[in-house]
Amino acid sequence: MSGISTYHLINAGRQAPSADNYQPWRFRVLGNTISVEYDIDRLKGTTFGPGEPATLLSVGGVLENMLQACGVLGLEVVCSRDGDSSAYFTLAVTSQDEAVSPASFTDHPLFKRHTNRFPYTPDPIPAEIIQEITGLREGTAQVKILDTPEQVKAIGILTRQASEVRFQNQEVHEWLARSLRYTKTEVEQGDGLDLATIPLPPGGRIFMRFLMDWKWMSRLNRLGVYKLMASLDAKLLAEAPTVIALLGGSTREEIIDAGRLLTRVWIDLNSKGIAVQPYYVISDQLQRRLEGKIPPHLRGQVDIIAEKVSDLLGLAQNQRLHMLLRIGYPTRDPVRSKRLPLSAVCREVPNHWEE
Repeated sequence: MSGISTYHLINAGRQAPSADNYQPWRFRVLGNTISVEYDIDRLKGTTFGPGEPATLLSVGGVLENMLQACGVLGLEVVCSRDGDSSAYFTLAVTSQDEAVSPASFTDHPLFKRHTNRFPYTPDPIPAEIIQEITGLREGTAQVKILDTPEQVKAIGILTRQASEVRFQNQEVHEWLARSLRYTKTEVEQGDGLDLATIPLPPGGRIFMRFLMDWKWMSRLNRLGVYKLMASLDAKLLAEAPTVIALLGGSTREEIIDAGRLLTRVWIDLNSKGIAVQPYYVISDQLQRRLEGKIPPHLRGQVDIIAEKVSDLLGLAQNQRLHMLLRIGYPTRDPVRSKRLPLSAVCREVPNHWEE
């Protein structure tokens, strides 16, 4: 595999979505292979761990991007996914026929995928697009469309309730606080959540800095501030013309497949001018419930959420909700999240590779 092929594949892979834009991956190149691992040195204790569903969904996004890039670049690859290995997957190039220029390659829709957290128009998504999305699969992963007012209202209420739990959980709150980037210098680091990507009212940045201190948030929660924050968090979802629920199995490989499908749907929708915002809060709280990480006084609330989510989505045995996507036509172009430099996510970056 040529150096330029390696560069293109890694550059495509690192465009994948990730929880709080932490980009938990590390690329390792050896000959004609690229392996993707969890960057424990950079991330230990700051975000989701290597085996948690949020991380595995991101890994699936990396794999989807790299395989789409292989198709564009004329690269034939063998993908190995050994669950006992430290690598999530390894791509080995078996042949190549590079016929695409670097300039045209970066025009691929995967480089234009982005999150839009701002309001959308009320215009419905065309039926043919909904039908196309509904037919997509990857392993056990599939999508379920919520587009009636009753369905959207119901998932909005459940999202608000899950968000209320989140804003009362110190660990989760402090994770969010660490991910926020307020200044230009912080944003230029290339990871985390740029506050410019979040629709905030006047004075919102100062308010966020204040609330992200758990000492103050815990005190204000006695006055019900967590309810206000959760209501604001779920408001746009409850007003969306359409919500997509990404469903699938619970094994490591099934969740990686779900991440592939998530990213494929997201890229396709953005390429059609449809905005996308992911909501992971319900899935996160349900996973924490399985792991026994819900504070005792909130467990009953999450148990009810779990039951209602299963009923609303018609979940089968061994099936779970991986992600919700609010979709619609945008009212404005958002600021797009940056990416960490290659030197931060790839070992032994050649001098001739450019950012």
